[in-house]
This record gives sequence, C-alpha cells and structure tokens, in this order.
Amino acid sequence: MGLGKKFLAPYAFYNSPPYHIGERMGYSIPKPHRHFTQWGSPPSLHSLIIKSACDTLNTAENIMKQMSEILSGSFTSGEGKKGNFTAYNSNGDKIFIHKRTMESLGFNTNEDIKFPFYTIMDDKDIKTRDKDGNLSDNVATRLQALSIFKTEDEMLDAFTSSERLAIKAKARVQSVAKASGLTETAIDALLSVA
Repeated sequence: MGLGKKFLAPYAFYNSPPYHIGERMGYSIPKPHRHFTQWGSPPSLHSLIIKSACDTLNTAENIMKQMSEILSGSFTSGEGKKGNFTAYNSNGDKIFIHKRTMESLGFNTNEDIKFPFYTIMDDKDIKTRDKDGNLSDNVATRLQALSIFKTEDEMLDAFTSSERLAIKAKARVQSVAKASGLTETAIDALLSVA
C-alpha cells in the first residue's frame, strides 16, 4: 500500500524514540528520507539509522534471492510446449529459463546439462493463458532466470560488475585529482559526491 493511504501521522511521529517506529501503526515506515520536502524537515537521526539498517538487511536478502544454484530440471516437451527449461534450486523454487538462454551455454538437450549451474533471477509478471490456450488479461508472477552461468565465479563476477566498475571509477577520479594537484581534503570531498 502506498504511503498516502496508510501513513498520515505528523512529523512528531518521526521524533519519537526509535522503538516506536512501526509499532504504533503495525508496520514499518517506507523510506522516510524521500518525504523531506513533503513534511518540511527530515526525520530524526534515529529513524534514519534504523531505516539504514533495514535497507542493508533487505538488500542482502534480495541479493540472495536473485542468485541461485540450479540443482535439477528439464526441458519441457509435448504438445503446446516450446522446449523451455524448468529448473529447481535447493529451496525447491521453480525457475523458468528460456530455451534460447539455455542454448547460449550449449545446453540443447537434457543430456547436455552439467549440474549444478548458476543463475541470476527475478520475479517477472506474465500473462496467463485461458483454457483454450490464448493469452488472457490475467497476470501471474513467475521466477525467471535473467542469465545463466556454468560456474559460481562467473555468476558472482557478473552480479558484482556494476559495483566493481564504480570502485574503479572512484579510483580513477582520485588518481586524476591527485595528478592535478588537489589536496587530500579536496579529493575526499570530491569522492564523497562521486
């Protein structure tokens, strides 16, 4: 539910002690820092610290949901099937993998597959089919592989590539700034906004 429908409490709610956050209304406050301009001033430091810790935990949880080791599965076959792959991880999650994605690793038949292999995945909304096999307006969510990898290291390298590039970019900025004669204080200030 959106913030407007559930949360209409005044700014004073944010200044209450940290143990009250979420307890009064029975839920946690979503991203209070996005609403500074709406309420005129930021929430208390306690709120930001607690939200920051929650964000960290949620991020770690999402990372674990997005990467997985595929332990079993098979290509679909039969009338009306497109030959896509149905995979399963150690949690028993059913993961959809497009046939072309499997072919990209040389997995064309069930016999070609070497388990385990690895995936980066996400929930995708798809239209369902009616009893006649036609697409309907009903939408379902399925866990779908975005990409697959033969090794865990390949998956981890792909998953962390954006962070690696950001670290390299900051190092490059620092190097150029130092070569330009900026002081350490100026370089630190520059990196804090980069």
